[in-house]
Amino acid sequence: WLAESCIDSTLNIQQPLTSDVYMKKKATISFLMFLLAFCAIAPSARSQEAGRWDSASFAGFTPLCWHTTSVVNDKIYVMGGYDPNGLNTSLYVYDPATDTWDTPSTTGSYSPRFAGASCVLDGKIYLIGGCAGQETSANMVTAVDVFDPSTNTWSTPETSGTFTGRDNLNLCVVNGKIYAFGGYNDNGDVNTLEVLDPATNTWSTPKTTGTCTPRGAYTSQVIDNKIYVIGGLNYPSLLSTVQIFDPTTNAWSSPKINGTVKFTGRLLFTSGLVDGKIYVIGGT
Repeated sequence: WLAESCIDSTLNIQQPLTSDVYMKKKATISFLMFLLAFCAIAPSARSQEAGRWDSASFAGFTPLCWHTTSVVNDKIYVMGGYDPNGLNTSLYVYDPATDTWDTPSTTGSYSPRFAGASCVLDGKIYLIGGCAGQETSANMVTAVDVFDPSTNTWSTPETSGTFTGRDNLNLCVVNGKIYAFGGYNDNGDVNTLEVLDPATNTWSTPKTTGTCTPRGAYTSQVIDNKIYVIGGLNYPSLLSTVQIFDPTTNAWSSPKINGTVKFTGRLLFTSGLVDGKIYVIGGT
């Protein structure tokens, strides 16, 4: 409710090109996505207690939706999305050890956006994709913004090659490279796969074999240097499939899924990786 109120009532944003249902539902799960970020850090002793949820402080944190989070040195970095005044331009940092929020003074800046994606490589946070307004090609963010927590500095390296602007994508890091795939743009839900090599700041589009279903608002994880892609939306269909990308061979595969429990097709959910297993939570 808070997320929809923020978007529909406070901001009065124009509806994008997708269906009303698609966009409104994108906001409903954002708070759950933030909560899951807490599971990405090394758990504290109190969180080890079986079956127990604890409330953390929100003093110093501005309510957000459609943001992204990354973890560096056991601190949670929150960026992007919408706050009550529009596109968020701040960076918020939560320290679980002290249960405190901080808005550090930074140099440089990042391009405001919602529904972007972030990942961590060599201790730096890469913020890629997302949209800066109504979901049109003109508003899709193509810049790569990099935050260095050791110096509290934002930078926007000049890149070569092509990154296709889109939102609701995922990023995965394998062998020092960032894989950006899927998402939504003027062409609808896409299966675009592009790779950023931070060593040279170069984008490339590998030639792949196999099939990757176009999808946005899905989840992904890396196990044994392979990228697992789960669920999402290929409008108007909700996906329940699992597809795997092997960067070594640039091949997509669709494994046979065993077990008696069927994965429920959904979008706007999130996942965590624990002991080689992918835990999928929430969605719509």
